[in-house]
Amino acid sequence: MKITRRQLILLLFVFGVFFLGLSFYVNYQPATRTSGSKIARVVRETGEVTWYSQGLGQRKLVTSEMEIGSFDSLETNDLGEATLYFENGYQVRVLPNTVLSLEKKTTEQNVDADLVLQHGNVEVEKVGSLGELSISKKGHRISASEYNESDLKRLQLPAKQPISETAAVDGKYPLSEQEISNVVSHHQTEFFKCYTHLLQKHPQARGEVILNFTIQSAGRVELPEVLPQWSQGTGTEEFNRCLKDVISRIEFRSFKGSSITTVFPLKFE
Repeated sequence: MKITRRQLILLLFVFGVFFLGLSFYVNYQPATRTSGSKIARVVRETGEVTWYSQGLGQRKLVTSEMEIGSFDSLETNDLGEATLYFENGYQVRVLPNTVLSLEKKTTEQNVDADLVLQHGNVEVEKVGSLGELSISKKGHRISASEYNESDLKRLQLPAKQPISETAAVDGKYPLSEQEISNVVSHHQTEFFKCYTHLLQKHPQARGEVILNFTIQSAGRVELPEVLPQWSQGTGTEEFNRCLKDVISRIEFRSFKGSSITTVFPLKFE
């Protein structure tokens, strides 16, 4: 039986949705440390420092030091400080009341990384020589080697509000990482439509992107940012705009307290 062009496109779309859904599932299974997943070593200096994995609800207090990988996050309390020792030689001090996420980008010659600030601030103590480190804040990104003297460092983020205080107001808890993950995952078909359009112009495009966005207390999304990492082919500005449009249309439930800035990884292959 001869398959028409329209049937072929529909078949590819169905298979694409399936594999995208599978990638969501794999990305959000309990993480284990495997060879090559390490991006930095975190050393607790003072106070409380917490490691957690995006979308899993897994948390662990850093009592002395531990290895952390791509898409992991760190949180310090009002007395907490930590030092990040990156594989590429960078050394970054994490200041009190800070929440940040990390992404590893490995090329043939270098080990590059992104540090996304959601709350608080950091201080770059040493510049590496084996790769690059970028720091993102409120949709803006700069090289870590320039961060300390930049206007971006002086840009203030909303204060981090402890969950215990937020939950006490009307008994309405803030959005959890798992809840955010579940809501975004329900829109996987819309993300794949963006990828389908990209493949029409760039058939070899394969890789990952990080969605960085802020959720207002009313449940609306603002300041969406797309951080791409392509293993083959390339993304386009049109593709990035499509992803931003999808995430901007997503509505979360309202909650009490400050806005929430988070990151969400998507794999396209």
